[in-house]
Amino acid sequence: MTSLSYCKSVDTEARALPGSPGYHLLSVAVVGSNGVELHMPIRPLGLDLDDIRAINNPPYPPEVLLQANPPSMVRNIVKQLLRRHTVLVWNEEHEANQLAFLREKDQQGRPLFHVQDAMRRAAPYVKQWSSHFCDYEYPSLKLAARTMGIEFEEPGWHDARADAQMIFDIWRYMEDTPPFKITRETMPIERMPRRPVAIEHVPF
Repeated sequence: MTSLSYCKSVDTEARALPGSPGYHLLSVAVVGSNGVELHMPIRPLGLDLDDIRAINNPPYPPEVLLQANPPSMVRNIVKQLLRRHTVLVWNEEHEANQLAFLREKDQQGRPLFHVQDAMRRAAPYVKQWSSHFCDYEYPSLKLAARTMGIEFEEPGWHDARADAQMIFDIWRYMEDTPPFKITRETMPIERMPRRPVAIEHVPF
């Protein structure tokens, strides 16, 4: 089990500009055991006010985004907040694309950040085993919340603060509620060992 006092969840919201490739990082939130530590807009680089207005469902009004801090400054703030903590995310690959420092390593090749993908851990609570992928299917944050009976805070799903809080709440739920005990009856047949593994007895 992971002590929640050493955990912080992070969520980003990115949107695409119609007709342009890629996504623009527009907001980020960090939640710890004492609540929300950060929730702020991010200025999309290279876009003017008319461009921002063309973005579908932005997390902040276009005028606020235009005056917000640039991505590099916000990423540095978030990086400092997450140091020396277990970082909880939903879909590690996606979040690392937005916050590249989550993949940074030290001189010995060890990750600088201890990242835990709550989506992968939540999968056995929500989805079935997939023989095709040899893994549990990955659920959406919304589906996991509904399955566990946890309500999003306002304004709901796809808001960085509400999502980061939900990730933290889901992690707390999973710490308190193991999905099941692994037995011969509950383990999917694809995960059963092909042959018994001999355990060597080493005398003391």
